[in-house]
Amino acid sequence: MNAVVRPLPLPRDRRVLVISDIHGNLPFLQGVLKKVHFSTDDILIILGDILEKSVHGLETLRYLMALAQTHTLHFLQGNCEDVTLAFLAGRWPEEAAAGYGNFWGEKCAWVDLAHRAGVPAEKPEDFPAARRAIEATFPEEIAFLRAMPNILLNDHYLFVHGGVPREDNLEGLSARQCMKNDNFLSQGYSFRRWVIVGHWPVSLYHPDVPRSDPMV
Repeated sequence: MNAVVRPLPLPRDRRVLVISDIHGNLPFLQGVLKKVHFSTDDILIILGDILEKSVHGLETLRYLMALAQTHTLHFLQGNCEDVTLAFLAGRWPEEAAAGYGNFWGEKCAWVDLAHRAGVPAEKPEDFPAARRAIEATFPEEIAFLRAMPNILLNDHYLFVHGGVPREDNLEGLSARQCMKNDNFLSQGYSFRRWVIVGHWPVSLYHPDVPRSDPMV
């Protein structure tokens, strides 16, 4: 699948806030927004990975969907949104999906969604019914995830979850590589725009940051 690129208007008179890799930590997200006094005057860009590694991904997604009704929010797909969408599309080998889902349990978003829909999702033979149940029970949430682009772009900034190797022909890039791009800073690229990424913890980029656990 190729990257989906969308233009991003950023008026000069509005503050722009960017948050990435929330991973279902709703109290921390709410605390950050409160601390920066987030308001309807601001623009908030969610750089991906709302889901996964938490049992509260659905609540966090719904909170942001509701917030987008009253505030200016822009969303990007992260590789962890792609985990659920790839499962629903059958893009995972079934045994690999079973291994991933069983490792993370209900911290895996599609396992959590299947269980909330009242069906198991532990074995490959569970998956067809799990996919149908998730699509039927959470149509708005799944449509919201599918509508997220991979890149947001204007004259001065390029927003992407993981990273990009170039600024031209962005639609020709692999969506997956835009999302799952480890250690982007070390890849030696030079760009005309500012490229804003998430995905890779700040503590891995900067050894003087001792840890990135928001609960500590």
